This record gives sequence, C-alpha cells and structure tokens, in this order.
Amino acid sequence: MSRPDAFFREVVESSRDIVVVMAHDGRLRYVNGAVRSVLGYDDPWRAARDVFALVHEADRARVMEDFAASVDSTSPGVPITFRMRHRDGTWRHVEASGVNLLDHEAVGGFMVSLRDVTDRVEAETRHERAAARYRQALDTSPQATAIHQDGVIVYANAAAARLLGADDPEDLVDRPVGDFVPEHVAAMIGARMAMVLEGEEAGLVEEQLRRVDGSLVDVEAAGVPIEWLGRPAAQVVARDLTERNRARAELEMQATHDPLTGRPNRVLLARRLRLAESRRRQTGKRYAVVFTDLDKFKVLNDGLGHSAGDVVLRSVADRLASVARTHDTVARFGGDEFVLVLEDLEDDADVVEIVQRFADALREPVAVGANLVRVGMSGGIVVVDEDLGDRDVLSEADAALYRAKQVGRGRFEIFDRDLRHEVLVRYRREAELHEAFERNEFVAHFQVEVDVHTGAPVGAEALCRWAHPEEGLLLPWEFLHVVEEIGAIHELGDLMRERAVAALARARARGLFTDCWVSVNVAAAELLASGFVGRVMDTLQHHDVPPEALCLELTESSLASDPDSAVRIVGELRDHGVAFAVDDFGTGYASLSYLDRFSPEFVKIDRVFIDGMLTDARRLALVRSAIDIAHTFGAVTVAEGVESDAQRQRLRELGCDLIQGHLVGRPGPEIVDAS
Repeated sequence: MSRPDAFFREVVESSRDIVVVMAHDGRLRYVNGAVRSVLGYDDPWRAARDVFALVHEADRARVMEDFAASVDSTSPGVPITFRMRHRDGTWRHVEASGVNLLDHEAVGGFMVSLRDVTDRVEAETRHERAAARYRQALDTSPQATAIHQDGVIVYANAAAARLLGADDPEDLVDRPVGDFVPEHVAAMIGARMAMVLEGEEAGLVEEQLRRVDGSLVDVEAAGVPIEWLGRPAAQVVARDLTERNRARAELEMQATHDPLTGRPNRVLLARRLRLAESRRRQTGKRYAVVFTDLDKFKVLNDGLGHSAGDVVLRSVADRLASVARTHDTVARFGGDEFVLVLEDLEDDADVVEIVQRFADALREPVAVGANLVRVGMSGGIVVVDEDLGDRDVLSEADAALYRAKQVGRGRFEIFDRDLRHEVLVRYRREAELHEAFERNEFVAHFQVEVDVHTGAPVGAEALCRWAHPEEGLLLPWEFLHVVEEIGAIHELGDLMRERAVAALARARARGLFTDCWVSVNVAAAELLASGFVGRVMDTLQHHDVPPEALCLELTESSLASDPDSAVRIVGELRDHGVAFAVDDFGTGYASLSYLDRFSPEFVKIDRVFIDGMLTDARRLALVRSAIDIAHTFGAVTVAEGVESDAQRQRLRELGCDLIQGHLVGRPGPEIVDAS
C-alpha cells in the first residue's frame, strides 16, 4: 500500500461517520470501523454486508430508490435521513450522503457517508412538538396575540381577529403592522417594536390600535422577543380595554358629577374653586362664587312629589348651563342648591350682569306633566379680589344666601363685613359639639351585613349617632363635617371604635356573632394621625377581641389625601389581621389605582347606585361594573341601602356577595338588635 493510500485509509478509519463503499449491485466493498460506535456491531463487515437490511422497514423503499437513482447519476446525491437498527434493537437516525465513484479507477464503487444525527433529529422533533403545542395554545388563547417579523404580521389568532375587526385571522397575515397603528401613537409603538426586536421585553402599556374598519380600540399590550420558524420575531399580546375604560369613565363621571342633573358635584366644585383662585393670582382678575337655592322648592316637592322635583332640578340645571360662559361653573351642591363660579370679572357690575342673566333664564315656567311650575331662585354672592387666607367662600356665600332669603324670595345678596358676624353665629354648632363630648351624647347604632345567598349575618357596621338634647337623634351628615373642622374627629373615632368593639365583645359573650366582624368608619385625619395603629390594637386587646373581627371602612377621598402614608398604615394593621373596606365606592375620588394599591378586603357599593337600579339601565350597568371591578381586585362586595327583595334578587344575580339595608336589618343600639 502506498503512503497516500495508507494516509487516506487512516483518515477514513478515524472518522466518526460510517463510510461504506458498495458496488453497483449493492454488494459491500468497504466499511470503516465507525459501525461499532454508531450501530454497536463488533464486526463491521458482517453488520454492513446487507446494509439495506438494517434500514427501518418504513424507510427502506425510499432509501433503495434513492440509491438506485444515485448509481445512475454522476452528480452528488442530496443528503437523506432515515433510521437504522442498532445492535441493541433501538433505532438510530442517520444522515446519508453519497457520491458515485464507480468509474473511479482506485475506488470503483458508490461511496456513502452515514452520520449519526439521532440527537439532532430528536431535538428537532421535541422542538416541533413544542412549537405545535405553542401554536395550539396561541390559537385557542382568549388573549389577542399576533407575531410580526420585519414589520409584517406573520401570525394572528382568532382573538386578535376579533379585537381588530377581521373576519378571519388569515386576513391579518402578511399585512404591515403600521396598518393598525394610529398616527398619534406611531412613534411610541415603533420604539417599543424596535426594543423587542433587539431582544428586550416591552412591558404592559395602554395604547390604541386601529381596527380594520378604521375605528380605534383601547388596548393594554406587551411585547416579547421570540423565535418564529427559525427567525427572530416579536410577539404582541393585547387586551381590549374598551369595557374597562367605559366603566372607569362612568365611575369618574359619577364621582365628579351629580347623577340627576349631570352637573359638577361638590368634588369637582372644590377643584374648580382651587383653579379659580390660582387663575386670580396669575391674572389679577377677580372671580365670584354664587350660592343659590330654589325658592319654595320644598313646597313643590311635597305637593307634586319627588319625581316632579327631579324634573324641575334638571330643567334648572340645563337653563343655568345654557347661559353660563364657557369658563363658568354651574355645580349642584345638593338638594335644590346650586353653586356658580364666575371667573374673569372686571368689576362688580360684571357680577350683577351675569347673575341677572341666570335669574332671567328661570323666568319661563317648567312643564311638569300637565302643570306649569314657576321657579324662583335666591342667592348669596362672594366676590374674591384678594387672597382668601383662612376664609371659606362657600360658607360666606351661604351666609349671604341666608340673608337674602330673610329679606325676601328671588333676591341676591353680596357678602360684606356685616355678614361675617352672622357666619360666627352659625358656628354655634361647634360649641354644642364640644358639650356633646363632655356629656357623652354620641352613641353607636349597628346595622347588620348579611350573605346575599343565605341571609346569614356576617358582620355589622357601627353607625355614629348624636343624641342631641333638643333636636333628637342626629345622623352623621348633620354634624360630622363640623366635628372634622373643630379637630375632634380623632376623639370621636376612638370613641366609636371603643363602642363598636365593646358591643361585639358583649354579643360574643352571649354566644352571638362569634364568627362575625364589626366595621367602623375611619376618617382620613384619623388614619394618618400619629399613634393610630397603637390605639386600634389597644382597644382590641382591652376587650379581648381578635383583630380579625374588626374591619375599618375608608372612603376613596380619604385614601387620596396622602396615599403613601395610608398604604403604610393600612399595611401595619393588616399585618395584625385587621381588614379594610373601601366605603361608598364610586362616589368619592374614584380612582381604580386605589383598589390596586390598598387591596381592600371589602368594597361597599354606595346606595346611590342601588337606588333606582331596577328601573334605570345606566345605574344597573354601574352596579354591575362596580361588582366586576371589585372582584377583579379580589374584594368582597357589599351593597348598601338594600330596601327591597327585588333589589336583593338582582344583586344576587349580578354576583354581589353581601348586602346591608333596611330589608335585612334596621340600625339598633346593640349588635344583638342588628342580628
């Protein structure tokens, strides 16, 4: 054997691939030792003598056909993959490539190289199965999912088709992503797409997409880099926010606008007053606040009924709004009271002229059924042309209104220095409240909360009452705002928690309410006061009541005053086991972020939503949205002010958890009475 022959024979024998040389009729002429390592046979010649016998039966015909074609060809064959039997009975995947050397003087045969690709084939199989499962998961996912490469959509599922208004997912494939991106978000979405294609994730963000019909849809979307069919791609998952945003807008509208008239309520009025004062400081132009109410409205309400009164209130609100300037505010303060904020005034003459325009708007009678009702209006005016300091313009305007009604109906009075004395007289209530604390006139009444399905009591809310020696039992709205103004809210809060926890301890001593809780309202000033957590825990320990039996109710507006501190304090008490509820949900600050940050155990739906939900589709939709939103955040829902069995049944159908109201229990001086 020559040196070159020996060299090449050594190279072939050292190869990890099986090398076989066959004659044109398939007889074996040569096989190297790799048969041992690849197929496990000790005698390569014996094993390879009938190569085709080792090929899997399902692959054999294809392999023999390919061999026959290659023998008749002088071109290198295309590699094929098939299975060959290992000595231990298992099957190995090999990749065969051959070259026709029959006419080669030194070889004189057909040379085939067989490479063991079992690991690769099995890996590809696993990958293909995983890819199939992944695609199946995408196809059936309720989340709208699309994949794009080079700015073109290469995959979309049925949910994406529904989101974008396409009849079929295939209608979206091969379309540029830009077809579905509105111009006002194109730059932002383009930057996020580039980030994903560079291998970074694009977190959740709210944006808009353009549907097939050109309309826009609000979505929450995120993008991640993936590999699709062997190439880098971006996968986008989107969620339709249309219903959520509609519910949020409805709740925001409810929180800042009067449901009867659609005009700004006290919350929005407070914002407008702050804005007016800020503009006065910037421009130097005065503004005026006009506090009004309707003359003899109570007589109208009592005579024709509340529905007639509602018709009049809506008509008055519409007429006032129709003559207001674009930068004026017409707000409903409550009952038959409206507050007007008039900005950009040069002098007092401007005020008189504008107020006269409002009065003139009410001269025409209001049609109430078959009746024509004439409505008069009186008002008190405060002109603000200097820094307010500690002045309360609403109180001053209210005092001017009081003076106007003393003089006669249909009048407007401008607040002056003489009226300041009358304002002081109205503070008599403050003195009475101080005496009420000394005489221990504040009491707690309890109203039961029950399971809407079983009717079983699960808790009771402690309601503050003032046993006034002359006026009788007063409700919180009649005095609580003054308690806050005089800084006594901490004392009253401590007193109510003491009364509530003590009453629960007495009930449990009688074997009642053993698995139930008592809830107490907490004002923002209380929650944020130093030592609040300690005082709550001391009260519980004093009466040997576990923290899990206490729920503290917070209003949305109270959470908004200092959310960071509130989160910390709520967290401390929750660590002890105390539960929390968001009270009057939808009537206060109404930001869904507070449900997310505070994670309340309970959400109490205000009675303003419950009232009329059986006849008003809009209110029913708001109740449904409030329940769904609360459940989304893992909270138990409590409907307040339930007064009829029909309301209870409807709330049960909507998925509400608990109810509270006169239907299931009127407030009583002991928890025993409540249950």
